[in-house]
Amino acid sequence: MIPLPHPAGPAPRWLISAPFWGLSLLLVPWAWSLPDRVAGGFFLADSPLNDQEISQLLLSEAVWSGQEALPGTWVEEATIAGAQLEHLMAQPKVFGQKALFVQALERDEQLSRLTITYADAGTHFGYLTRRSGESTQDLRQRVLQEQKIFAESYAESLSQLQEHLKELAGRPGRQERLGRSSLLDAEPRDFRLGELTVRLLNGQDRLLRVQIERQDALSRSWLEPDRAALSASSLATFYREQTHQDALGDLVIQGVPVIPQGSKPYCGLNTLAMVARYFGLNLDEDYLAVAGGFLNTGSSAGSNMPRLYQAVAREAGLRCQRQLGFDAARAQDSLSRGLPVIVWRYFSEERNRFHSRHARAHQEDPSLRMAPPDSAERETYPTKAGGAPLHASVLIGFQAATREYIFLESWSSSSEPRRMREEELSATNYVTFYFSS
Repeated sequence: MIPLPHPAGPAPRWLISAPFWGLSLLLVPWAWSLPDRVAGGFFLADSPLNDQEISQLLLSEAVWSGQEALPGTWVEEATIAGAQLEHLMAQPKVFGQKALFVQALERDEQLSRLTITYADAGTHFGYLTRRSGESTQDLRQRVLQEQKIFAESYAESLSQLQEHLKELAGRPGRQERLGRSSLLDAEPRDFRLGELTVRLLNGQDRLLRVQIERQDALSRSWLEPDRAALSASSLATFYREQTHQDALGDLVIQGVPVIPQGSKPYCGLNTLAMVARYFGLNLDEDYLAVAGGFLNTGSSAGSNMPRLYQAVAREAGLRCQRQLGFDAARAQDSLSRGLPVIVWRYFSEERNRFHSRHARAHQEDPSLRMAPPDSAERETYPTKAGGAPLHASVLIGFQAATREYIFLESWSSSSEPRRMREEELSATNYVTFYFSS
């Protein structure tokens, strides 16, 4: 089987691409490659919690019982099967180590889980570009140096976390298993702290994080409990009920979140994470990069993305099939069943600007429709022959009468759906992923 090229997402306009080991990436300091959900305010937050140890606050029974609020300022993110995600606008220390990212999950307005991320290769490594006057060899050495820095920092943080948690628990952690498919199978180490458990996840030298949960609520599944309790027939009914058709004929799946990829070359992962969250899975793009075998280069090269898509579907009690090209009838059938469709396609800034303009105009006038493309417009479609970069998008709806498809991008500026005619989608698509019950 010939491996498929993986979409990394278009680089920002200010990047200058340079070939390196067959990749086009940009190496930047980790702060620049934080997800957009954090950047643009996160580093401007003058929080008194920055660099402060808050372990005892996060372990407080008053916080877990709801008598006291979590410390600091929190910003809401997307939901997972009705559970609300929020992130802390600060970088405190937790268990003696500085946290990169602190996230809370609440079910029925009750704290259910805290996730603290300490190291993430996708955040440290970004797109790669050649500096002015820099040779390929110099570029290679620069990347190798960054890999060394990350590996040493990761190993030190892991060792100190293990020792800290062992001391708190009074015993070594217990090895557990999480996930039902081999690709998404994780082996976290659980440390019991009274009624709470701290679950340490060492993601193959890419991702280091802990999760704090109540002992009686621990799960060995990535799937939200309410979704896991549904039978196959009930699950099919549930997803079908997520569709809505308006008076103008647009059929749209409700509740697919946008998870911005920031400056990470992760559009293939973020679109999958968006669909995974819609399916009720507690998965993000960072762990998906671990499961997919991403290397510490800022690239999807060497990973097995199609298998990862199938594994996510299995975790959600579904199936995933890939098909070369685009089948309109099949896509409309999937969307009508409330199941999003992921398309890998060729990308161009020109067409992206066109879709952005149309999206803004459509917000002002929902009755606005796209005209059938003429030959001049078809000439602007990006192609493989033209060297167009690869990209991934999520289809969430369609308008059958006008052959328009409604889609989401993994960019914070694109939280509103966009539209593309079937002619363009068929001409620029090279692989489609369909989910089924």
